[in-house]
Amino acid sequence: MRKSVLAFALLLLTGLAAAAFFQYTTIDRPIRARLRPALSQSVQDRLRPLRAPEVLRFSPRWNAEDVGPRTPVSITFLTEMDHPSTEANIHIEPPVAGSFSWHEKTLTFTPAEPWPLDTEITVRVDRGARSRLYRRMIEPFRWSFRTLGPPRVVETEPAQNARYAYTGDRIVIRFNRLMDRASVESRLRVDPEPLNMALEWQGEQLLIGGAFRPSTEYTVTLLKGAQDAVYGLETEEDLTWSFTTTQRYPHLAIVGTGRFASVQAGHPAQLMLNLVNISQVDLSLYRIDVPAYLRMANFSPDDWQHFAPASEPIRTWTVKPDVPTDEEVQFPLELDPLEPGLYFLAATTPEAAAESQVLVAGHSALTLKRSPTQILAWATRMDDGTPVAGLSLQAYNSDGELIAEGQTDGDGLWFTRFAGASEQIHVIATADNDFAAASDAWQQGIEPWQFEGIQWQGDFRPRAHRVFLYTDRPIYRPGQTVHFKGVVRREQAGEYAQPPAGTPVEIRVTNWNDEVLYEKTLETTPFGSVYDSFELSDEVGLGEWRLVARIDGEEYETTFQIEEYRKPEYAVDVRFDRPDYINGDTFQATVSARYFFGAPAAGAQIRWTLYANDYDFPFPDESFRDLATQPLYQGYGREIARGEGLADDSGTFVISQPADISSEDRSQVFTLEAEVTDPAAQPISGVASVLVHRGEFYVGVRPENYVAEAGTATRFKVRTVDVAGTPVAGELTYTIEQVTWKQRETEAGFLEWDEVRMPVAQGSLATDAAGDGVIEFTPEAGGSYQVRVRGTDTRGNRVLGFGSLWVSEPGRFVAWRFGNNDRIGL
Repeated sequence: MRKSVLAFALLLLTGLAAAAFFQYTTIDRPIRARLRPALSQSVQDRLRPLRAPEVLRFSPRWNAEDVGPRTPVSITFLTEMDHPSTEANIHIEPPVAGSFSWHEKTLTFTPAEPWPLDTEITVRVDRGARSRLYRRMIEPFRWSFRTLGPPRVVETEPAQNARYAYTGDRIVIRFNRLMDRASVESRLRVDPEPLNMALEWQGEQLLIGGAFRPSTEYTVTLLKGAQDAVYGLETEEDLTWSFTTTQRYPHLAIVGTGRFASVQAGHPAQLMLNLVNISQVDLSLYRIDVPAYLRMANFSPDDWQHFAPASEPIRTWTVKPDVPTDEEVQFPLELDPLEPGLYFLAATTPEAAAESQVLVAGHSALTLKRSPTQILAWATRMDDGTPVAGLSLQAYNSDGELIAEGQTDGDGLWFTRFAGASEQIHVIATADNDFAAASDAWQQGIEPWQFEGIQWQGDFRPRAHRVFLYTDRPIYRPGQTVHFKGVVRREQAGEYAQPPAGTPVEIRVTNWNDEVLYEKTLETTPFGSVYDSFELSDEVGLGEWRLVARIDGEEYETTFQIEEYRKPEYAVDVRFDRPDYINGDTFQATVSARYFFGAPAAGAQIRWTLYANDYDFPFPDESFRDLATQPLYQGYGREIARGEGLADDSGTFVISQPADISSEDRSQVFTLEAEVTDPAAQPISGVASVLVHRGEFYVGVRPENYVAEAGTATRFKVRTVDVAGTPVAGELTYTIEQVTWKQRETEAGFLEWDEVRMPVAQGSLATDAAGDGVIEFTPEAGGSYQVRVRGTDTRGNRVLGFGSLWVSEPGRFVAWRFGNNDRIGL
């Protein structure tokens, strides 16, 4: 009897455990979190079929816009699924007829009829969807996307009803997709029509060029019915767009203080606005805290343009200055007394010009000086300049981390040391009813480059040496001789000392294209200097050249120009707002034109061209490659965009463009070349390049053996790394194709070879935490094979990796690739 009871109890417990395993799947995540550190990746992979189902990937992406009318919906699950229960628990709203299909763990719903236009589609996977072990989903899953709507105008330049519209020689209509050009142009009217009106298309935007008259009201009409280029959908509304032209671009600036300014708390303050063609200024004043201030200290121009505090403004008001058309006006902006603290002032205008300012209100002012490892601050009262003792100070680095704190002494001084390099230092001072702030980044108007003839470096890393390099002239002509000298000193305990005579210093002269003009190792003289000269050939490349000195791994440099016939009037500098981008970002680049004597080249004509070139990602393990071919273009690459404009009063011009490389298989190097024309009609160019990653990670592929044999198993090794080269795990799919070449005769009688690709294998794989994965493959026949590995990042970007393999076959001749390179076209 006792044995029967125990057996029944054991059976009951087993049933309950099984019920919990199959029904209560929410326990999976906490159990897995506990077991993961104790299990190797291979063991976790073997246990994966036992896990409760989850959605790993889906498409279209979350909140996707303009999804095509017959785009399928795909869902990839963590485990193999029970097909009937899964399909029964997929719900699409609004419902659309269609069919399901499966490939391993991926379910695809293909609509039998087009999705309804301009509609939000919601896809829901209920918990009733079960794995092959009949385990329930851990939790329901849902996402939405929006289907294709009618084409529409998303932006115009100038803006609708702009009172002061600077047109240059063109206006722009930007659509949300590529349009049928004839259907747009036949419905377009401009009243009055500008002289020599011409239409030009650049992707989704229509440029209307011509001689627009100043101080003239224009009305642009685009009648409904214009069709897009792909689906033939029509615009549903007429566009009527009016603006009044002017000769100068609307401009708003807060004069002289940069992005940060100090005002005395408890007293009225005045800021000066610089205005051109501005009808009114709308102002909002916000209170901000120290963390927000520290974040703003690292803002890019794009960050400043789009920043809006989360809190409500403490005051809003509008001023309407009297600004005569096309004249520059200084307008005083009065501020009411402020309590001690940090404030953000935002100024906007109907003409789309905007400006912002961070205000530091307090009774004390800070003067800050720093070295690579030391900080010295001096606090004085704003009203009488007397030192402020007992003020609490905190110093933060570029990342907003606290690196030192203390108090001012009786002389208002605070000195401290800190560890670790930091590009910027920010000091905050607080006391009862007082506040102050200072940063070594606050240097507008006194930057080193403002002073003519000053050599400077902005590197704050601790160094064992200091090298001052200079050439006998800043600019040379081809055929002339360049004389240079470098003064070398060792830094010891805060003092400079001469290095031992004979200390080697590597000297290299290169340009942006890494062409080497001079390369030699020199030895220091007893006076601690090196010097030499070299002659420029008549064919030397023009532009800027770098003279680089390298000693004990430290580099120091200066630059000089080589120009054909005379010194240019301007110096042109091009800078991007970020070191790199990912497909889908928007970049901003600033072109700065200044006379060599330091003044800005206000109003200078700027023409810019954007190029793109293929990029070969350097995997840490060089045997991996993301693509099988070399970059297709030499130099800058191919042109993808161009434009022009005028430099503002500070000699700068900002270019904003989408970093969209969705149609490319590779990452791209964007090169921006800006050409500025000086008063003598001489063009001077500036160039900058930036990397645009295809996605958030890279996929590298290499065969285990570059030559394999038919009928013998071989492998492709796969490696996934992020854009910094750090291994990351990833879910991937692959296709292996056999590549052959078929000969045909052209109409001209030439023999051409066409590449023919035939898929022979496909599947999916997951790389582990070390970024490693393997594709097993047994070729059935000799020939050339290529594997194409594909992944999708969190933004929905497609990421590709390629690998190639040549397979021999005993007893059979297998040809290599044939190319159509046996003739020259004249």
